[in-house]
Amino acid sequence: MEFRIDETKRQVIVITGVAKATEIVVNELDLLNRKFLEGTHEEYECELVLQDVEIVDESGEKTGVTELKAFARRKNVDNWIMEFIPDEYIWG
Repeated sequence: MEFRIDETKRQVIVITGVAKATEIVVNELDLLNRKFLEGTHEEYECELVLQDVEIVDESGEKTGVTELKAFARRKNVDNWIMEFIPDEYIWG
C-alpha cells in the first residue's frame, strides 16, 4: 500500500489494491481507523496531520530544506505523533 500527499488540498491519497487500484482520500484532521492487536488494553483515536519536516543528509546534518510529511496524531494529545503508515489502518 502506498500514498501521496496533495499539499494544496492538505490531504493524503492512499492507493490500495494491486490488480485493481483504489484511491482513498484522507483530509488533514480526519480520523484514522487504527488496527490494534487483539487484547490491546489501551485503544485510542488518531487523526491525520501534515507537518513540514527539515531534511537531514547522510551524516545527520540539517540541509535547510523542508518536506511535507504525513503523521498520525493521537486525538486530543498534540505532542503524540507517529509516522503515517497506511498498512496500520483499516480502509473502507
